[in-house]
Amino acid sequence: MVAPGSEDRCGCVFYAHPSHLAAEPISFSASITALIPTTRAPERIIGIDVGLSTLYTGATIDGEHVLSVANPRNYQKRERQLAHAQRQASRKQGPRRGVAPSSRWKRANARVQKIHASIAASRSNLIHETTTRLAKNYDRIVVEDLNISGMVKNHSLAKHISDAAWGEFVRQRGSTRPSGTARCS
Repeated sequence: MVAPGSEDRCGCVFYAHPSHLAAEPISFSASITALIPTTRAPERIIGIDVGLSTLYTGATIDGEHVLSVANPRNYQKRERQLAHAQRQASRKQGPRRGVAPSSRWKRANARVQKIHASIAASRSNLIHETTTRLAKNYDRIVVEDLNISGMVKNHSLAKHISDAAWGEFVRQRGSTRPSGTARCS
């Protein structure tokens, strides 16, 4: 028995209107409301190309250029400041076997950690903003499949690729590929 105004397993809503007189049995009249599927808008697809000068470049299937995110080079901007803080920390008495670190080393090391955290936070923020914007505006996001771990082995590009954080972008985007599909390269 379905309660008035409730849904059954198929998603149809039943409305029952009881009508009865005191001496007669109870009778019901029921109307069934069928659900009509709505037409779905065409799927919005974007292809993302990752790079070092322009961090992310996106284009639709029609070839329309719709996304361009400049590389902020977070690590390179703070590299000199980080090197200076690390030199200052290295001149202080750090932790050794049997010896506690000095208070000045702790302060200097805290400055180094703060710079590292600032770099990581600004990098993460840009990736979050970009992936959120892509997820809200597109149904399917296709990113070129690069061998990032192999590219990082090139000593000329390793620092720049790591600073761009391509792997984190792909991870946050949700790099699930249906089985049986080809890899884009």
